[in-house]
Amino acid sequence: MNEQVSPIPAVIETTTTTSTPENNKKPGRFSLAIILVIILTILLLLSFHVGTIIGFRKASFSCAWNKNYAPLFGGSAPHGVWRPSMMKRLPDPHGAFGRVMRIDNRNIIIKDQNGIEKNILVPQSSATIRRGMNTVPFEDIHAQDMVSVFGQPDAEGHVEADLIRIISPK
Repeated sequence: MNEQVSPIPAVIETTTTTSTPENNKKPGRFSLAIILVIILTILLLLSFHVGTIIGFRKASFSCAWNKNYAPLFGGSAPHGVWRPSMMKRLPDPHGAFGRVMRIDNRNIIIKDQNGIEKNILVPQSSATIRRGMNTVPFEDIHAQDMVSVFGQPDAEGHVEADLIRIISPK
């Protein structure tokens, strides 16, 4: 018996992809607009968040300053209790600019341009005091000097000075 096996032709299907405009489509204007809107929304939300953090710090300092006014300055708070209409007159928590009213040990009482008195704590080790370009000792600060103070607020409504610039001429 002579059987002959006939070869079955192998059918190989190949698919070829051709480069059509639909395959090479770049993101459309609609996709870019959606991405832009998402990015702008995120930026807007971040700016609101930063604003609330800054407002919270300023309000916290003002609240502590108001609560501690009598012990700090020996009297009642000016004009009674703080009201929302006084928001533009809240003290700046990170410093002061004004005239030195009194000096006690390493504390300075400053009255700023809004008439608000602030207690400035001057740490011996970390505060830098300058008159012009020269670094001067704490003892060079006198009553009635104009000073500019930069520092950090504390929980009692004080400002802990990092830098004090004496502006009054000598």
